[in-house]
Amino acid sequence: MKIGGIGQAPMEYNRNKLMAVDTCNKRIRVYSIPEKVMINYSYDGVFQNRVYYDLPDDTYGYPMMMRILGNKCYFFYPSMSGLSDPYYWVITDTCGQSLEIKQKHGEPVLKNGYACGTYCGSSSNNSLLYYNLFNDTIFRFTEQSVTLAFLWERGKHRVSALNEDISEDMMVFTMFAETKRFLFFKWIDAGFKTFSSFGFYDKKMQIFMGTKKLLDDLNTQINIPLKWVFSYSQRANRDYMIGKIEPYELPEEILQRENIDSEGNLVMIMIRLKDE
Repeated sequence: MKIGGIGQAPMEYNRNKLMAVDTCNKRIRVYSIPEKVMINYSYDGVFQNRVYYDLPDDTYGYPMMMRILGNKCYFFYPSMSGLSDPYYWVITDTCGQSLEIKQKHGEPVLKNGYACGTYCGSSSNNSLLYYNLFNDTIFRFTEQSVTLAFLWERGKHRVSALNEDISEDMMVFTMFAETKRFLFFKWIDAGFKTFSSFGFYDKKMQIFMGTKKLLDDLNTQINIPLKWVFSYSQRANRDYMIGKIEPYELPEEILQRENIDSEGNLVMIMIRLKDE
């Protein structure tokens, strides 16, 4: 399947774009940032139409993430140290009309040092979780509303708008996902100098734990290094972590069955999680 390139969309979109799958309307949506135009394709890659979107003036920056829930598009704006970015998010309908603009307040943060972060993860109840590095709130988005989901505690590990610079104790969460029972996190130091670490919060037991790998109950030969896990998805009411793995880390029987070159490119994997 080809999307764009030498395709049917007039004035093909450029490299400065955002992409999302609209499962409700069975569309692949490509937002061309400079033009503020959404280019819509069928699942087969056939061009449908181009629609202008009513987003704010881009003098202070562009959205860096786009997600779709139902008949609404969610655009999330970046948080960068030393900059005064005016927006958290903009919500539109799929016809491009603006429905909500969430503005930021205050002066530029982290004048000494560097950190950035605007992260959006999926949740198991057909919602989105959004986390802005310099805000203590994790928001939950559904098609009907935006609500508070979780709060970060204050402490030496948190980066906040009150900090003048970063310290070696501060952490930035670069991925999180919520399943029925767990919150999964990936984090790194605020200076982005070390390797990522992975952990999870058990909502039932109310405890936080770190871990280095996932145990495969079906084939214990597979060691799934969590440094490769990068997102979460739910299909048919089942939870999956999505990641990648080096081919040589897979058992020989899988390499042969799937005709995978052990010295080839990274392989994408879907890790089904237990319900409990």
